[in-house]
Amino acid sequence: DEKNINEAVRVARDIQKQNPKVPTGYLLEGEIALSQKNWLGAADAYRAGLKVIPAPILAVKAHGALLEAGKKDEAEKFAGTWLKDKPADPIFRTHLGDMATTRSEFAEAEKQYQAVLKVQPNNAIVMNNLAWVSGKLNKDAIPLAQKAVEIAPDQPAFMDTLAGLYSDKGDYAKAVEWQSKAISKAPSQPMYKLNLAKIHIKGGKKDLARKELDDLAKLGDKFVRQAEVANLLKTL
Repeated sequence: DEKNINEAVRVARDIQKQNPKVPTGYLLEGEIALSQKNWLGAADAYRAGLKVIPAPILAVKAHGALLEAGKKDEAEKFAGTWLKDKPADPIFRTHLGDMATTRSEFAEAEKQYQAVLKVQPNNAIVMNNLAWVSGKLNKDAIPLAQKAVEIAPDQPAFMDTLAGLYSDKGDYAKAVEWQSKAISKAPSQPMYKLNLAKIHIKGGKKDLARKELDDLAKLGDKFVRQAEVANLLKTL
């Protein structure tokens, strides 16, 4: 925090010496490099740790740092090597699925999430993510989303996914039911209200949509998606 980077690195390396079989020191050194936007320095710190302890979190961090550095080919080679040695590692595969989702590479994300569920069949987070990307691929993902909600019944994000899938299918009543449940679980999360407005629009209920959008517009800078809110209001 005081920008004394050399001292910060020294302390991180002291931790590595004291606890060589724990990833903490290597993670700290990598975070220090990331704070300086030294992506390759961070990747080197994480990979140094992997030589001592093959912790999946270090592999995830190393892969992400290589991508940040623009070293896509090197990142893909690193990922290939890691998966060859640890093909069933759910942590790294989840990371790859998340990265693919961020890039809208939904088929790749689907493949990675499916591989995770073979190892962890009741991983509700991955199941929800798989349902979401499968929906983007126009597949029937409602059973997956339903199962995720059954496994973790108090997660509004999973309810949000299920509501969106019902809306895409044209089941307005079910979509509203589950989106309303998500909002009741997290009333301070405006994104769920925006999604409810979209469900109302798709269901032809413009007055209900306008009410939700007007409420969101009143939040001003407290909600970062105001441009989308304004555009949706124009369509009404």
